[in-house]
Amino acid sequence: VDPRSGQILNSHIGVFHSVQELIQRWYFVMCAAVEPNARQYPLAPEVMGELVSNVVTHEVGHTLGLLHDFVGSTLYPVDSLRNVNFVRKNGIGASIMDYERFNYVAQPGDGFKGEDMMNKIGRYDYFAIEWGYRFHPGMEDPVAVAKTLKEWVDKKRAEDPAVFFLPENNLLDPRVQSEDCGSDQITANTLCVKNLKLLMANLEKWNPANDEENYVLKKRYVAILSHYENCMKHALKFIGGHYINNPSREEKYQTVYSQVPAEMQMRAVEFLCENVLREPKWLFDESIMKKVNADFDNYIAQPYTSLMNKLIGRCGQLEQSARLKDVKDIGLEIYARLEKELFISKKPNTPLTEYERLLQNVLVMQLSILAENQANFLNGNSASAREALLSIKNHVQAVREQSLANIDKQHYLALENFISIWETKKQKQLLEGNKN
Repeated sequence: VDPRSGQILNSHIGVFHSVQELIQRWYFVMCAAVEPNARQYPLAPEVMGELVSNVVTHEVGHTLGLLHDFVGSTLYPVDSLRNVNFVRKNGIGASIMDYERFNYVAQPGDGFKGEDMMNKIGRYDYFAIEWGYRFHPGMEDPVAVAKTLKEWVDKKRAEDPAVFFLPENNLLDPRVQSEDCGSDQITANTLCVKNLKLLMANLEKWNPANDEENYVLKKRYVAILSHYENCMKHALKFIGGHYINNPSREEKYQTVYSQVPAEMQMRAVEFLCENVLREPKWLFDESIMKKVNADFDNYIAQPYTSLMNKLIGRCGQLEQSARLKDVKDIGLEIYARLEKELFISKKPNTPLTEYERLLQNVLVMQLSILAENQANFLNGNSASAREALLSIKNHVQAVREQSLANIDKQHYLALENFISIWETKKQKQLLEGNKN
């Protein structure tokens, strides 16, 4: 780069060989439900060529100075992404600089072909390149050029919402995420889960016949697990999230923060209740897990403990929302919903699964941490977490003796004792006793 002007003088793109393996898995997990060619292994050379070309085009954008545009994937309605004519005209997102790999909301029967599923150069990209490289004849004064560009940007933004941009470090805005697709991520990822269920139902059927050591089967299964987790993480960011509107322009375009509406946050909670708090048994197929040597601790316990930790952590973000004007306090409502899903909905005469006991443990542990966090004392989060813990304690006391399985009785007793120790502050005495 010329240090005097910022002009890019030279650039190189390095493509590591295993990127082919990576994009082959992405293509399978996001497109195989709709596109039969995505089920092949290895992919046909012409298909792989298109996929690599798509990746390289993104990297060329960087060599021209474009940043990641993670909001670009959220600017088209989900219904439009299921419309072939719309997608062929506009692509699946506003920018190829987004990590919007493929159109994973498309469903079997929507009429899509392989080339329709891929991201491509979008309306934002043309806008950004024109802004950066357009020559303005007769305008040698940089101040005049800057004024012209600002006026042009204002006009474009008023005419086309697809040129909206947010920096990728705006971590609280749920629109700034990688691997997402569509303006309504809860609806989009509900459709995605529907496709993943189809993949799981046909995973062995679509596996290559010569995969004697189950190498391809395991790679594809892990890819499904990973993409499912991504769908859940997309929903997590709506809880306690903020939208950042009209950024980076002085005067008229001031940065304005607004809370994600409470209704949208609760939609995200319901989505997580349905897909995380209720065990996705279809995803944990025992036959497939045995063939690929996927054990409970590493493939289920670790990632879903992490998801639960992040869920409670996102509830901690509600503290920041409480500082905004006209914000509805939904912390207690969220905790009550989690308690209902993980505890109250469980029938005492039905044994808990290992997965259910795991998530109950995580919820109680994280609520106790949230309740003791001094940062939450003044905003109500601590009180909400405390109330949820005491409610859970009353519930496990009531159902413990009704449980038929002894392991469930001991599990509930352990939770009750844990909450009692936290409640009476005896954990401090225990720690001091251990030191002695």
